[in-house]
This record gives sequence, structure tokens and C-alpha cells, in this order.
Amino acid sequence: ILFVAHSLGGIIVREVLVRHAPALAGKRIGLLLVASPSAGSKYAQFLATAASVTRQRLVEELATKSPFLRRLEDDFRRLI
Repeated sequence: ILFVAHSLGGIIVREVLVRHAPALAGKRIGLLLVASPSAGSKYAQFLATAASVTRQRLVEELATKSPFLRRLEDDFRRLI
């Protein structure tokens, strides 16, 4: 299975792989992630104030050093 993803799609693919690891066990999986903000995005930092007002959790989760991205990175590294 080959996943090709751009930007937020890369985060989504990694989350899917982590959450559904048992169903994918034994499969050969390849990833091509293009401009995926795996370590967060400084642009999300700029939008953080507006996101807190509008309750846009996605912006908060894409910020650098977000707990969500740290957990995803740890879980993904354990998976591979």
C-alpha cells in the first residue's frame, strides 16, 4: 500500500496508520509525504489567537510543539 499525501494529509495518514496498525499488520506500506508539517507549522502559531476564539482545534494541534503532534510522532516511531 502506497500513501501519497500533501500537507495535512500526511498527518492524517500517519494517524490512520497508528490507529489501525493491527488491521495493517503484515502489509508492506510506503509513505510519500510532501510538505507535511510533522513537527508543526509556524503558520499555525500565527493563527493561534484566532483559533482560540473560534475554537478551531485543528490549528492548535498543528502548532509547533503541540501535544497532539508529539504523541503522534512518538506513536508513529514505535510503530515503524
